[in-house]
Amino acid sequence: MARILLVDDDPLLRKVLKSVLELHNHHVIALDEGRKALQVFSPEEIDLVITDLVMPEIDGLEFIIRLRKNYASIPILALSGGGRSRNMEVLDQAGAFGANATLQKPFLPEKLLETVRNLLENQVR
Repeated sequence: MARILLVDDDPLLRKVLKSVLELHNHHVIALDEGRKALQVFSPEEIDLVITDLVMPEIDGLEFIIRLRKNYASIPILALSGGGRSRNMEVLDQAGAFGANATLQKPFLPEKLLETVRNLLENQVR
């Protein structure tokens, strides 16, 4: 069982992702924005971060940059549907800024679980 910090401003998607992960025995802290996530993040208590990229205030890219500045080894999965402009380049940017994996929305639950499993198995701390 992994401890996962999930950050997504879409309440329905956040609820669905949390449920899928918890059905597979993960403990999930689900938050709606990057500022709150930075406040609660503790590398001793989180095994994996999953973040949306297009969010108000601190977006996912800024969140990744701030995490990487102090916590180089925490695995990060970035999610995006490209926002209103459907700009999928943001996923490439997330990888450049330190995300270990990316998923384009929409995705199947199985793909999320496979990616989470791979990130956790390859985690080196």
